[in-house]
Amino acid sequence: MQPIRFTNVGSETQLNDILDTRVQEAIADPNAFICAFGDRWGPEEDTPDQYFDFTPGNGIHNIHMNQGNDPGHEQEDGVWQDGALFIYLPTQDQWMAVFLKFQSQASQTDDTTGHAL
Repeated sequence: MQPIRFTNVGSETQLNDILDTRVQEAIADPNAFICAFGDRWGPEEDTPDQYFDFTPGNGIHNIHMNQGNDPGHEQEDGVWQDGALFIYLPTQDQWMAVFLKFQSQASQTDDTTGHAL
């Protein structure tokens, strides 16, 4: 894992800079493949999506490590439920895998509970 520092509120972050180029390349290539792993939410039949305004609201979240949380969030810990993002660009024959965790999360976790060691 490589720490990505937060810059300023309202500014582009390094994470956005890293991902945006690849996502834009994937959008431009009809044969590209993007796969997001996380927790599904929705569909919410009567609630439009809060960001994109489509109905029904439906999507995916927790596309990050979901274990090793601090004590205030350890109820969200679990094993075998981490999220990730994969992007395949066939014109470049290149895969990009993105595994994220919050800096407050421990990398060493219990194999049965997902709690920080």
